[in-house]
Amino acid sequence: MNTTLLPTQPSTTSTVPPHSPRRTDLREVLFPVELRALHFLDEKDRPVVLDTHRAVINSETGQHLGVVGAGYRLVTNEEALKFGHQCASELFGAANSNLEIFNIHVPERPNFCRIDLIHKGYEVNVFRQEVYLPFLRLTNSYNASRALRFDIGYCRKLCLNGVIFESEVIEFRFPHSRVRIPETLDFKLGKERMETVRKEFGARAERLLSHELDASTAVPLFFKALELPLPKSPDDLIARGEELFEPLKLDAELRVQKYAEEMGANAYALFNAVTDFASRPPSLRDFRRSQHSMQTQAGCWLREFDVMLQANPKPDLAKYLDEYGSVGQWN
Repeated sequence: MNTTLLPTQPSTTSTVPPHSPRRTDLREVLFPVELRALHFLDEKDRPVVLDTHRAVINSETGQHLGVVGAGYRLVTNEEALKFGHQCASELFGAANSNLEIFNIHVPERPNFCRIDLIHKGYEVNVFRQEVYLPFLRLTNSYNASRALRFDIGYCRKLCLNGVIFESEVIEFRFPHSRVRIPETLDFKLGKERMETVRKEFGARAERLLSHELDASTAVPLFFKALELPLPKSPDDLIARGEELFEPLKLDAELRVQKYAEEMGANAYALFNAVTDFASRPPSLRDFRRSQHSMQTQAGCWLREFDVMLQANPKPDLAKYLDEYGSVGQWN
């Protein structure tokens, strides 16, 4: 079996983009916030309190973070983190001392955040060689754009490539309302499902490892797995190929080659290339996909591809790829 899927690129472009630094400083998100009344001026320029909405403000800097309705339940990031520790403790059986901050995702205006909590004592082993660790991703917002939610994922211990398992597995979601978010949350229903997730993930990864891939299908499958944008036709490359498609294709080729050389030309190596891209996407001007959405997409593809392999160990990949099958034809 030939494990080199693609020709080596010139030295100026033959390296996968470097790992982006992880953020673990909680001071970026654990600042005090408060709700303040909103006012408007009536026809006589008199201030009138707006009863239907309030502003969320950073109490230290006065920075405006969002406008929310009167029924909004403010959950501080500190409170969300406490809920996250509780959730991880019940799902993984982990004491708080065994949890650590894996990564923090926060925009320049910190009106929402995602915090990943990792537990190093709840491993999944693939063929007794690969080690994965579970993590809990909590999401919270100060502008009602995102519900308070807790998603389960796994990351490869060696390189921290992450994948999120969303709707099919465990998801606790609480819209920011006084009715939906009480003072205490119940995560007990997810504990039994967590053990099932652990076994399913290991079994799926091993089935992918056993499935050899032809070199001509690896990069098209990469595009299919992440639903990356395609030109409308080969002629469309003239208009936008250099700006988006060609850089994405080159990036995919480099990552696919890297993992094929490390693990062999199989679907598991491709899965790792996909999660690498999802966890550390390239910086391209016209490419706007969040890490969370792509890690979730990677989890969906793992399930989808594994289900197909179980139904037919030698599937018709040309039919499965559909329009993505032509990726290799566009140069």
